[in-house]
Amino acid sequence: MNWFKNNKILLLKSLIILLQTALSAVLLVLIGKLNLLPLKFLGLVIAVIAVLLIGTGLLIFVPGQKKKPFTVRKVIGMILSVVISIGLIVGLDFATRVDSAINNISGKNVQSKVVAVYVKADNKANEIKDAKDYSFEMDTQFDGENAKKAREAVEEELGSSINATESPKTMNMIVDLLDGKTDAIIVNEAYFGILKDYSRFENVEDNLKCIYKYEYQEVKEQETQETQKPLSITERPFIVYLSGSDTRCSTLATSRSDVNILAVVNPVTKQVLLLNTPRDLYVLISKSGFTEYDKLTHCGSYGVDCSMDTLNYLYGINIDYYAQINFEGFKKLVDAIDGIEVESSKSFESVDGYYFHKGINYVDGENALAFVRERHAFGDGDYQRGRDQMKAIIAIYERLRNSPSILANYGEIMSSLEGMFVTDVPSSDISELIKFELNGGNQWHFVKHVVEGKGVRRTTYSMPDKRAFVVLEDETEIAKAKDLIQQVLDGKILEDPDQSVSQ
Repeated sequence: MNWFKNNKILLLKSLIILLQTALSAVLLVLIGKLNLLPLKFLGLVIAVIAVLLIGTGLLIFVPGQKKKPFTVRKVIGMILSVVISIGLIVGLDFATRVDSAINNISGKNVQSKVVAVYVKADNKANEIKDAKDYSFEMDTQFDGENAKKAREAVEEELGSSINATESPKTMNMIVDLLDGKTDAIIVNEAYFGILKDYSRFENVEDNLKCIYKYEYQEVKEQETQETQKPLSITERPFIVYLSGSDTRCSTLATSRSDVNILAVVNPVTKQVLLLNTPRDLYVLISKSGFTEYDKLTHCGSYGVDCSMDTLNYLYGINIDYYAQINFEGFKKLVDAIDGIEVESSKSFESVDGYYFHKGINYVDGENALAFVRERHAFGDGDYQRGRDQMKAIIAIYERLRNSPSILANYGEIMSSLEGMFVTDVPSSDISELIKFELNGGNQWHFVKHVVEGKGVRRTTYSMPDKRAFVVLEDETEIAKAKDLIQQVLDGKILEDPDQSVSQ
């Protein structure tokens, strides 16, 4: 007890410096795990933390001429150590949030989907138990396998079998429900996105009510260890499929792909080709085994794999990764980085009532979404929309690259997008890319290209009984796109003053 009484000041000083030492060590370990900082920055961080630790230690413990337990120098050292420890805790919190954010949005190989039970909006049933004696129609065309599983789940929930007939045509099943020929239907909710292409069904969901959901997950196929690229992602070219989901909810649901852009990236030459494929392009869809045609946007309703496989087949390529965001996620991203600057080719008012003047426009999330979705204001409609979508992608990159303050909020930005933005790029590759960008070097050179075609009306794989507007493939356009992709992959520098922009 006497020893403790005589040495309590020493213990206090020791505890203060030990806390700083422990926090410094934990922070350095976490920074090392994140693997975001280039060696030159990592060395600087280590040096600063070491200098602060040694400096406060010397202030606190090195005795002066007056051998007193407290001197002004020692008090200053102790206060400084406490302040530094608080700073280290803040740093740990930031690093932890960044680590969590990267892990939450990256490496997503599982896609969640929903098969639901619907009744008419004015039906008295509000939950599945209210529909125990109803007549059901069950989809076998769009997602028959999981519709059967949903039926089994319903019967398990009710504790009895239901009166359900199979419907080989999903659209006819929905018509039967609307016309009162059946009481309820079992269908994958993603199918309603496809129906929006037809005027009769544009607002069909307003006339229906969901009383039960069966959720399931599909695993996206990944490369095996043997086929994975041996080089770092910063040392080899790669292709990313950028998909924009046409949903406005706070969760990323399987739906039509409103944006279909390939980013062909060559980190050696620091060149990026942004290739926009029209959402209405009439393509051989992978869901049919490449035997039937559908609109590219409908591929998204079957899952991101279907879109990627279809584009792989179209261009004869192998897409390495995907990144998908929905409307709400795009708005939140733009707002989180304090807006972006986009250049409009003409003055126009969007269908949402937002005005854009010719030239540079500073836009927030809501305005940015209106800008990238507008097509009615342009003579070439969807093609100009594709160009504007690519402009927005470059503007987001430019904003992130040129605003150091945004890096400090990186964790919050990524956390705010959770559930609305996903990618299967591994977290280790994301870290490598961030470190690569922080290392500086030559500027990225962006090249934009929009694939065009001829608009006609055709039946589709998803809607075999109805004609919809589609864009027929132009062999010359597809060949040009293939050539641009290959040139970037081969390390050739594309120079087209009408298409290229350096950032």
